[in-house]
Amino acid sequence: MIFNNRDEAKNYIKTHPEVVLDQAPQDVGGYPTYVCQLCGNGTGESGTGMTTKDGIYWHCFKCGFHGDVLEHIRQVNNIESDADLFHVAYDLYGIEIQEGTGSQDKAKTETPGSNGEAVRNTAPGGPKMEQEPLFYKAYVEKHKGGDTSYLQARGLSLETIERLGFGYDAEKQAVVIPTTNGGQTGYILRYTDAQENGQGRRYQNAKGAPWGIFNEQTVYGTDPVFITEGAIDAGSIEEVGGTAIALNSVNNADKFLQYIANNKITAPYFLIGFDNDDAGQSAGQKIEQGLKARNIPCSAFFKDIKCHDINQALQSQKSALQAKVRETLEMIDTRTPEQIDIENHKVRAILPIFRQYVEDERNNRPIPTGFKGFDTCIGGGLLPRFYIIGAVTTIGKTTFILQIADNIAKAGEDVIIFSLEMGKEDIIARSISRHTYEICTREKLNTSLAKTEFGVLMGSRYKNYSQAEKDLIADAYREYSEYAEDHISIYEGKRTSEEIRQTVQKYIEITGKRPVVIVDYLQILTPVPELVRATDKQQIDYDIDVFTAMRRDLKVPVIGISAFNRVSYKTSADTSSFKESGNIEYSGDTVITMELDIAKNSKGEVSTDNFIEAMRKNPREIKLTFQKNRGNQVGTPLYFLYNPKFNFFEENWTKSDIV
Repeated sequence: MIFNNRDEAKNYIKTHPEVVLDQAPQDVGGYPTYVCQLCGNGTGESGTGMTTKDGIYWHCFKCGFHGDVLEHIRQVNNIESDADLFHVAYDLYGIEIQEGTGSQDKAKTETPGSNGEAVRNTAPGGPKMEQEPLFYKAYVEKHKGGDTSYLQARGLSLETIERLGFGYDAEKQAVVIPTTNGGQTGYILRYTDAQENGQGRRYQNAKGAPWGIFNEQTVYGTDPVFITEGAIDAGSIEEVGGTAIALNSVNNADKFLQYIANNKITAPYFLIGFDNDDAGQSAGQKIEQGLKARNIPCSAFFKDIKCHDINQALQSQKSALQAKVRETLEMIDTRTPEQIDIENHKVRAILPIFRQYVEDERNNRPIPTGFKGFDTCIGGGLLPRFYIIGAVTTIGKTTFILQIADNIAKAGEDVIIFSLEMGKEDIIARSISRHTYEICTREKLNTSLAKTEFGVLMGSRYKNYSQAEKDLIADAYREYSEYAEDHISIYEGKRTSEEIRQTVQKYIEITGKRPVVIVDYLQILTPVPELVRATDKQQIDYDIDVFTAMRRDLKVPVIGISAFNRVSYKTSADTSSFKESGNIEYSGDTVITMELDIAKNSKGEVSTDNFIEAMRKNPREIKLTFQKNRGNQVGTPLYFLYNPKFNFFEENWTKSDIV
């Protein structure tokens, strides 16, 4: 296309954006919209790209670009001078200016050099100044092939050199490395003798060329792709049977991640093989994290090869590199997510996991609770299951579980108590109170010395205690601290079931230990935001599902304490007694009811007088019944004596017949 002068050409370029810009799906205000090449706005399946009000000036609301087509070309290609800008624009539009017809063209004429590069006269008859190539594609094509001795000396075969499009500029003594980015061609020069070219540098980017990837088309294929720093490293991977790209610098990691975000790549897996130095490993980690954040399968490659870079490995240990590439590719799973999901649910995939589960002692070694009969009923102790125990208020369900927690900690196992209502001071005071009673019983001291929860908690009483009482409290403190300091954690205050799971997961990650988890109690968990307006039953059902998944996924025993509904206060306890029972009887592995061991009438009801009388007893007579007991006997009653004054439970063997 020939124009008389630059003004005519400039007007044509401004009014014909469709020559260089791709149209976006939607029109706005009667004008088409175009994809912004700076940020990719408009590449989606629906929506707009750059918009205009007059068909000349375009605006991108994503990256903020504003200007005409020429300005867009300038920014995309990072062009500084107007002369360079018109060279590129003329090439893109196929424009020629009829020489000597316009005043602006008389002061400066432009002609292509014999090697396809632009050569500019600063004034008619002035000295010629060679510039960087502006017609990148033509330059790359012209210099394909040529002297391959440098690349061959680096271990690349002629077949690999030709297939990957390497070239050579004899005048500059430089390997020409072609790059592309969405079809836009660029290149990088790799000088074979940095000293002789007078620049003292090995690599040079083409001035104004867009950033590009070496061997870009492979990311749109179906093979796993190795990501390397340099093109010769990528060529080395290709030499031994892999598929590779090069980013051409550690500084291009962010650009590559943006490229991935803007394009629909099809490569099923990436292997990151940057150089074995601090800069390379840091950039490699950034790319790995960025790809994983976009759910793109990837992993590090080359870390265990004792060479600085992949090309060095090709030259010094080619067979080892070839074996490593082959082995790595054989291990990569390139199935679709749907195929993986199907295969992962077949017993073929599950059986090895099952064997590993069985062989892990922490999964199949029961944790004793300190109550022999209770352990016998649940299969020897606590396993990674969901245990739910419920009772009416004041019966002692929390005290019973806290005593179990202390017994577990004494045996060296970790326990986390999530106390949603009771303060940590009350929890510790109950344990120390129990210890004062146990010491008195064990040492045959007068139990009048033992202290209640409040007797331990209220420091104002200590001045009135005898020395024997103070010594007893000190001994109780010592016994409690010996196991509790390192093995019991207390989290008080309201929280959601999801927050509890996150806390437990983080605890396991940091300590490497899987604790017994106690939640006191289920009905006062804070609802997750999406269930704020849900019914109590819906909230409890959700929380039960979270804890059921937690015990399965994290392999931890979970004990949930539950309240009873009001109608159950004076009737025989069963699964219907649980408040907002919902999923409790279905999702709990072991469901236990706790009630007073008290006479009932033919309807299973308890009179008020009998209930009050039973509550006044010390010790109280308590009955536990296993309403559900997965893998163990159901309906088994256990009997305990509960001393509420000193927070102490003991098994009542005069009534229990558990062997």
